[in-house]
Amino acid sequence: MAKSLEILQKYSLCCSCLGRAFAMLGRGLTNEERGKAIKLILTMHLHRRLLEGDKQALGLIKCIARSSFTPAKLLLEKYETSVTPVECFICSNLFDRLEEIKSKVLDSIGEIEFNTLLVGCRIPENISAREEKIREEFSLKFSESIKREVNRRLGKSLCSILGKEYDPKSPDLTILVDLENDKIELSIKPLLIYGRYRKLVRGIPQSAGRNNVTLEMKSRESVEDYIGRPLLSLTLGRRAILHASGREDIDVRVLGRGRPFIIEVKDPLRRSIDLSLLEKMIREYSKGKIEVEGLRFIEQRRLISKIKALSRYLNKTYRAIVRFEGELSEELLKTLEEKFKGILIRQRTPLRVLHRRKDKTRIKTVYSLSAKLINETTVELIIKCQGGLYVKELITGDEGRTSPSIAEVLGVRPTEIELDIIDIEEPSLPV
Repeated sequence: MAKSLEILQKYSLCCSCLGRAFAMLGRGLTNEERGKAIKLILTMHLHRRLLEGDKQALGLIKCIARSSFTPAKLLLEKYETSVTPVECFICSNLFDRLEEIKSKVLDSIGEIEFNTLLVGCRIPENISAREEKIREEFSLKFSESIKREVNRRLGKSLCSILGKEYDPKSPDLTILVDLENDKIELSIKPLLIYGRYRKLVRGIPQSAGRNNVTLEMKSRESVEDYIGRPLLSLTLGRRAILHASGREDIDVRVLGRGRPFIIEVKDPLRRSIDLSLLEKMIREYSKGKIEVEGLRFIEQRRLISKIKALSRYLNKTYRAIVRFEGELSEELLKTLEEKFKGILIRQRTPLRVLHRRKDKTRIKTVYSLSAKLINETTVELIIKCQGGLYVKELITGDEGRTSPSIAEVLGVRPTEIELDIIDIEEPSLPV
């Protein structure tokens, strides 16, 4: 109590700031309740001293009353005296504005849908400096910071009003109260949806371009646009970004179970969407060019980098219709099948992508190859291989940069290739 009185003699402190100076002492009390208790006990103690004839006690009661502490003010009135209120030295009566601040936060949130939240604040430097001054001047060992108290009080109150859970690790909505500039900043957790897409026609790129997909931008045919735009219309998000497990060339179809992907929605205003409805909307919007299935929400952002990294290892099966400049035979195709059974392929970065990829040699495995003669110059190939293998170059040889190659073994140059992905192994991701 002596230290509390020593502080109040020199500085006017609100109940919260006084209580926070001893925040680690006692349990089950807020700092405001702790500060009120300290001031009440001091007021009662000083009143006793005053009744016992200690004239100095009246001046000390004034030190408590100047922070607008009602019991001390009423006591002064009994002795026909008063004191001019002085705002809190540390917070400048910030805590009296918490209801106003809370209302601003609620207005800012508006119609955003979320289940969990986190509150943070930016404290003005002068408040932090004054708090540190008192902490050092009076060697306060059991205090906590005003930043922590504001975060806690606003967080608890907002959770109670909104009926939401507080999540300090991965909240749907992060609220930053900038007390320095009197602003509310909101950060909405991206919405992540996992699924697999089928690209049923040729001539569609995977990505919409550098800016990804927004509802405001002009539609540009791509897998990303066909999935992202219907999703944005449901979530009212700002931007949609497709993260796929590998990518196919614009002239390659993706069939079978489709390609694994994660679609990320930035700043979604809606989170509870009907994924079966989304599947239908994507099919209708793309006019049947793109289909998705197996959609599910995921929480962990790290799965984006994981799904991309796994593309180099997931087994893939391709179907290629290849036309050659010379005639082929059943015997030659049997030789081809034997050659490409569990074989390692040395493959330098293809010439067609060398302008954007580092020139290096990759070692990839072809697990099996089956060949079917369609006519004298046309073959259907089914190739099961390791992810990351450039299949077109496996067929052509790419001027010797891929070896062995199908053209090399057959001794005939391919003139036309139609390529489909007919299966991609399922990545191992948490459910």
